[in-house]
Amino acid sequence: MSQAVMEQNINDMMRKNPQMVQQIQNTIQAGLQSGELTQQELNMAVQLATVALQNPEMYPYVRNFAIQQGLADEQSLSPQYDEGLLFVILLAARIAQQSMGGQNMIQGGSPAMAGNQPQMAMANGGQVSDGTQGGKVVGPGHDTSDNITIAVSPGEYVIPAKIVKMKGKEFFDSLLDKYKDT
Repeated sequence: MSQAVMEQNINDMMRKNPQMVQQIQNTIQAGLQSGELTQQELNMAVQLATVALQNPEMYPYVRNFAIQQGLADEQSLSPQYDEGLLFVILLAARIAQQSMGGQNMIQGGSPAMAGNQPQMAMANGGQVSDGTQGGKVVGPGHDTSDNITIAVSPGEYVIPAKIVKMKGKEFFDSLLDKYKDT
């Protein structure tokens, strides 16, 4: 199922089942109030579900990452790609977003992550070389495969690989080094 079809199915489900939406909203709110669920965990679950939806071959990596981050245990997440699970996660996220007046966590690209989460770049097997200090993103794929999900802060820039090649990695490394204490 494409992301657009998933989005349409979520909209249909919400429109046709207002009582279910209210129940899910109440459950999410109770989890957030009790501390059993955090906004950060919800955002991370949305990011991971979106990655798996966009590229089902990444599901095993996403599953392992979710388990490592304590979002779920091995018994909760099927070892095989589970589109139904992704639907439920994205539906819950939409309901939470609607009730909190937040941005659309499904189509909004990268949802606002609470705290610094450089590990999000690892959702597809890559990693940010220097945490929150910036640096080269490494992982599976090629220069323009666009298959590594990252969390960025407002005001930050992501430089396309072709520009990094033209200017040279050393140029960007020296900028990061020069301004790292500012």
